[in-house]
Parts: sequence; structure tokens; C-alpha cells
Amino acid sequence: MAKDNDVLFILTNEDAQIVSRDLIGRDLSSTEMQYVKKGLEYGLDDWAEVMRISIKNAVEFVNP
Repeated sequence: MAKDNDVLFILTNEDAQIVSRDLIGRDLSSTEMQYVKKGLEYGLDDWAEVMRISIKNAVEFVNP
């Protein structure tokens, strides 16, 4: 089981609401939040590729 310090990235409902307030000036409804969640899930569907790119970039930056 993963420990809290093992987590690499978390997005919360509050994170979405902060961006929403900045972008459209109000909180999202629960229905809108469901669509945001689905969009994030779709966008992160290929998380392993994002991880590979992030690892390669980190190695190249730290070891030029």
C-alpha cells in the first residue's frame, strides 16, 4: 500500500474550483465537476507516457 510520501501528484475538487473561480468567476456545479473529472481522466489516460517523458526530461536536466 502506498504511503502519503509515495504520492507523486494529486488534484482535488478544490483545485478545480480554484481554477474555475479564476477562469469563469464561480464554482462549478456537481454536474460540471463530473465533466471536469471525466476530462481529466481522459487527458491522463496515457499517464505512463507522461511519466516516461517526465523521467527522460528529469534525467537530461540533471545530467546534461
